[in-house]
Amino acid sequence: MVNTPSESVVPHATQGAEVSDETLMAAVQAGQAGALAALCSRHAKPLFNFFYWYTGDGHLSAALLSRIFSGITAQASTFPPAGNFATWIYEMVVKSVEGTQRAAAVAQGGGALQIALGRMVGEQRTVFLLRQLLNMPFAQIANVLGCDEKAVKSRLRYTLTGSTHDGMEVSEDISHWIDAKQKQECVRITSNGLLLDYIYRELDEQQMALVGIHATACKRCVKTTAELLAGKQALEFPPMHEPPADLLHRAVVTAKPEERRPPEAEEAASGGGWIWLVVAAVVLSIIVGVVLLIR
Repeated sequence: MVNTPSESVVPHATQGAEVSDETLMAAVQAGQAGALAALCSRHAKPLFNFFYWYTGDGHLSAALLSRIFSGITAQASTFPPAGNFATWIYEMVVKSVEGTQRAAAVAQGGGALQIALGRMVGEQRTVFLLRQLLNMPFAQIANVLGCDEKAVKSRLRYTLTGSTHDGMEVSEDISHWIDAKQKQECVRITSNGLLLDYIYRELDEQQMALVGIHATACKRCVKTTAELLAGKQALEFPPMHEPPADLLHRAVVTAKPEERRPPEAEEAASGGGWIWLVVAAVVLSIIVGVVLLIR
C-alpha cells in the first residue's frame, strides 16, 4: 500500500491567493513593492527550509534566503513573460548553494535523516530535498536542474536504496520468475522510472492501477518497490521550520524596488512641465513688450 504524500509545499500559481506568482512577478518588474512582499511571504517558508536542510546552518540559511529575495528584484528582467515563477526562483536557489557544505556538527551526528543528508553531495542532495521535502514533481525538478527526468530519478533512487543500478534492464537471472509479457512490462516500468512515480503518486488514476498491479505481481518489482518505500519512509522530514520573524521584513525592505508611477501619471507630469514652460515664455514676452513701450 502506498501512502499518499502531502501536496507540494512549493506554492502553486494561485495557492492561497487569487493572484498568481507570475502576475505578481510582472508587478515586481513594474516596480510595485507590494507584489514583492506578497511573493516573499508566499515562498519564505519552503525556501528557508530548503536552505536549512541543505546547509544545516540556520544563520546561513537566513542569509541565503535574504539574498534570494534581493535577487528577485535584481534579476527581475530575466524572468520570461511565459515563465514559471517557482522553476525560475529555484534555479536561482540551486545556483546559490553550489559548493556549499553542510555544517560539520550536523553532518556528523543526528538521526538517519541527518546522516543521509551529510553523505549526499551536490545535485543528489538537491534532488532529494526538492522531491522529498518540497514535493516538487520530477518534471519540474528536471527543468530546474536542466537535465532529463531519468537523471533526476536515478539520483533519487540511489538516495533511497543505495543502489547504483538504475533499473534500465531486466537481468537474465530473473527471467525464470516472469513470462515474456511480464518481462516486457517490467522493462517499460523500470526504464521509465515509473516505480518512483508510483510511490510519489505522480501517475494518473489509470497508470497508478496498472503499475500497482505489476508492482505486486512481479517479484523483481515487489522487491524494488519495497526498497524505495522503505527508503522514503526512513527519510521523512519533520514539520517545517518557521523562518526568523524579522527576516521577511528586513529582506523586503532591502530588496524593495523603486516605485514607478503609472504611464498616465508620467504623461501628466510631463505635460504639466511643458505647460509651465509655455506660461513662463508668455509672461516673459509680456514683460519685454511692456519694457519696450515704456522706452
